[in-house]
Amino acid sequence: MNSAKILHQHYALGTKIMLAEREIKDLREKATAIGSFDYAKDRVKTSSPMGARYERLIERLVDRQAKLTDLMTEWMEQREAVADLIDLVEDTNQHEVLYFWYVLHLTAEQIAREMHYTPTNIYILRRKGLQKIDEVLNIFK
Repeated sequence: MNSAKILHQHYALGTKIMLAEREIKDLREKATAIGSFDYAKDRVKTSSPMGARYERLIERLVDRQAKLTDLMTEWMEQREAVADLIDLVEDTNQHEVLYFWYVLHLTAEQIAREMHYTPTNIYILRRKGLQKIDEVLNIFK
């Protein structure tokens, strides 16, 4: 497996973590939202379907939190290997771009603002950094 695949897998895992966090936030908001009761309508007391819906919501929240924990554990285990790969790049600009991209999960536009480059230059530096990692790894084969 080449360096680009390893780094892209790590990046994709970070994206999954962000999406899981967003879903958990949404589920927590739904779990704490209190609906209102319409007193204008006559109601017959029956078992509330709301209780079952709330239970499913809480079950989903617990499941997603467990999944998030697993994803974060995997991400942390990979992070050290990713940092070691990025450290193979001697050019400071390429190194910085790869670190911002794969470890801090910033976009090309965010990195460009931080480094005072254009997004196109960021993509070029990223590509060159990935090529450098592959060159160094091929020496050790």
